[in-house]
Order: sequence, then C-alpha cells, then structure tokens
Amino acid sequence: DIEGMKTEKQFVNMLEDNIRRRGAPTKLISDRAQVEISNHVKDLLHSLHILDWQSEPGQQHQNPSERRIQTIKNIANVILDRTGSPAFLWLLCLTYVCFLLNNVSDSKGSVPIQRLTGSTNDISPLLFFHWYESVYYKLDDSDFPSDSRELRGHWVGVAEHVGHTMTFKILTNNTQKVIHRSNIRPATDPASRNLRLDPLNDDDEIKPVIKSLHDSADSSDHGEGSL
Repeated sequence: DIEGMKTEKQFVNMLEDNIRRRGAPTKLISDRAQVEISNHVKDLLHSLHILDWQSEPGQQHQNPSERRIQTIKNIANVILDRTGSPAFLWLLCLTYVCFLLNNVSDSKGSVPIQRLTGSTNDISPLLFFHWYESVYYKLDDSDFPSDSRELRGHWVGVAEHVGHTMTFKILTNNTQKVIHRSNIRPATDPASRNLRLDPLNDDDEIKPVIKSLHDSADSSDHGEGSL
C-alpha cells in the first residue's frame, strides 16, 4: 500500500491506518530509519505482538520489499510517460499501480489481495477506464438550461474507501483537485461527446470525427450531381 505523509511523524498514524484496514502484519521490515524504530512505533508493535526486523546499514538489498518498490516505481514511470501525465500526479499513480498489482495475478499465479483476505476480489473497477483517461462526471447541481450537467476531468484511480465498488478518483480540469465520483463516462467516445463542453474541440486529447464527403457518397450514384 502507498500512503502519503507530509511529515515523518505521521508514520505511526499511517501504520495504524494500514493495520486498521488490512489487519496486523506478522512483522515490520524496515531499513532502520529512525521514524520506523521510534518509541511510538515500538509501543504499537508491542501492543499488537508484531515482530520487527531491520536491514543492515547500507545493505538495502537485504530487504525483500526493495525489489518490489523498484517494480512499482518503474511501472508508474512508464504509465506517466505513456499518458503524458503531469508530474504532480506521481503519488496517485503509485497508489493506482499498487491497487492494480494487488488485484491481478502475480508471478506465483495467485492474487495478492486474495491471499490476504481469503475472498475472491472484484476487478470490475479496472475494466472500464485507464489511467489519466478523459472523462465526463455528473454535477450535483447545475443551472438549467445555461449550464451543462457535466464537467470534464481525468480518471486517476479507484476510490477504495469511498462509495460503492465503482467509485473513482477524478482530477477535475477546472480546479485541478481530486474528487470522488461514480457517475462518470468516457469523454473520448465520438458518439456521445458533450458538445456544450467541447463544441469544436481544439483539445488534442479528444479529436472531432470528420468524415470525408467521398466516403459518405453512394458509390453506385454516378449521376450529374454525384460527388
């Protein structure tokens, strides 16, 4: 799991949140960073009978999680590059990659989240949208008829702890903030574009469909007025 922290002092709270959501681990493995071996952390480990282990200084390869961390970083970098995502989305992308890897089969042929919970997981949230895809999301309130009932944003992950299973994180175009919405649809489908939001569509991300007159002409019509 990826958790965001503004200060190192928040580590113990992040650890408590992870235990609350996933259950107590059998062991806390670290590289002996002070924040991970603090008295607050030790008190928490003591209370829940959790073992701890630290790698030797300068020998991070002794920590088996280091290779997995590098895998997550590499996949996130590829996704950010391929989609042209802004750099400030790196944390959200890491979270998305972890959710993806936790819910699909690994090299051992099993699904990590299934091994953890003992239950078959639902991969539906991963099947309908891809990272940084342009989407329309429905507004809670809009003025009829002057305002559209939708706005544009980008899909930036699954909201695991908000709403039902098909609730997602959306980066709004107008505020650049992340909101949680379940009522969304792709903005790249030419058959269902919102023409009030994208009337002529100069956005490179969503190109208008322009059909040639020659393509639409009846090939059997060879009269004087044919194209």
